[in-house]
Amino acid sequence: MNKLIKIAFRNLIKNKKRSLFIGLAIFISCFILLISNAIGNGTAAAILNEYYYQQAGDVVLLWENALEIEKYSPSRIYLSQFEAEKAQENKRALARLQAFLRQHKSEIDYSFPVLRRGVLLVAAEDMLNVNVYGLSKYEWSFLKQKKLIELEEGSFEAEGDSSIIISRFIADTNNLKVGDWITLDATTAYGAKNSLDYEVTAIYKNGIPWNNDYIYMSDADSRLLFDFDPEDFDSLRIYLKDPGKSRIFAHKLDTYLSRESFVLRALEGNEASVFFTQQAQFFKSLYTFFVIFLIIVIGFGIRATVRMNLFERMSEFGTLRAIGFNRIHNFFIIFCEIFLLALFSLVCALLISVLLVLIAGQTGIYIGSGAISYMFGGDYLYPILEYEDVFFAFAVIFILSLMAPFKPGLKICYQKITDVLLKRQERRPLTILIVRNIFKNRPKLSGQEIIS
Repeated sequence: MNKLIKIAFRNLIKNKKRSLFIGLAIFISCFILLISNAIGNGTAAAILNEYYYQQAGDVVLLWENALEIEKYSPSRIYLSQFEAEKAQENKRALARLQAFLRQHKSEIDYSFPVLRRGVLLVAAEDMLNVNVYGLSKYEWSFLKQKKLIELEEGSFEAEGDSSIIISRFIADTNNLKVGDWITLDATTAYGAKNSLDYEVTAIYKNGIPWNNDYIYMSDADSRLLFDFDPEDFDSLRIYLKDPGKSRIFAHKLDTYLSRESFVLRALEGNEASVFFTQQAQFFKSLYTFFVIFLIIVIGFGIRATVRMNLFERMSEFGTLRAIGFNRIHNFFIIFCEIFLLALFSLVCALLISVLLVLIAGQTGIYIGSGAISYMFGGDYLYPILEYEDVFFAFAVIFILSLMAPFKPGLKICYQKITDVLLKRQERRPLTILIVRNIFKNRPKLSGQEIIS
């Protein structure tokens, strides 16, 4: 076995140009395979992270007006709003909620009440409908840590000092910069009109396209703008210490709240708005389809290259047969050559892919705004390479290394030694060659043996 591997390795070293050509083709294929998986993972993660960390959490509390919207709608959580005309009923539901949360405090890791509503932005040159999102200090730190908000310039502390941060999209649309003042016209929770001025203290990178119209301000400033009491919210995200218990926790909480009224409901995060989970699965499936197509192309490419390579080396394998190596030995040498090349190419592709993913994972790859940002989950793409992708790539390369030389390798192994030495190939199907060889090597019976 070791001798055959050494022969295969020496063949690769001896024929450097041929080995380089085949290895380069396999390297490019492996690199594209790994990067395609990383891009697919990054796109799916961008959509799922935004949904999990900024919309739903493990358990989400929604008002009954949102429950009237189908769970397949992307706006279901966004449209959950505290209704002032049901203020007394809502207050009782909030009191029951707080009592339940105190009883189960040990199970909860984080909880963030969300105040998110539409306003009219009035700037010096234009007006624009945008959404205001109120942030506590804890949620601001949480969203920064999860890279859902990344500042391009300026600073923000969520202190309640009439400071706001806007997206690059809003800044470019209205020719705004850090230090400018704008006016936000809002309708309060109780139907009154309110208009307040705010200073732009920071601009954040465009992220998920449907969130680029967000203006972030402190929780205190947003409650002043919309006339919200400290305990009120439009939705509430809960993160559990054990996310695997989210279904049970949501069911217990919803049952507890429903004993008195149905104005406030608890839902498991994954089920609150399935549009986003399905969208992430769709994009992941789209990239998987591309990867499968790529694998087929890789397989045909490697097979064609191997076939051409083996035809040029027929006399070499004929010599090995002539000095005593059998068909299995020859085929094993062919397999080892391709596998060693493929393994080396995969390792090189893996090292370069990991390096690029680590760099891009920190800085992001600028994709651009517009329609393309919806496809990749934002203006910036953060590729992710997982262990499963590496194992998958290794399995693909191993299978292709075995399958690519299978038919052409066996066909050479089952040629006559004299034909192989003279680079002549009998043009018959492989099955016929194998069957003929089996019957040819069977011992002939004498007449007496046949009679007996």
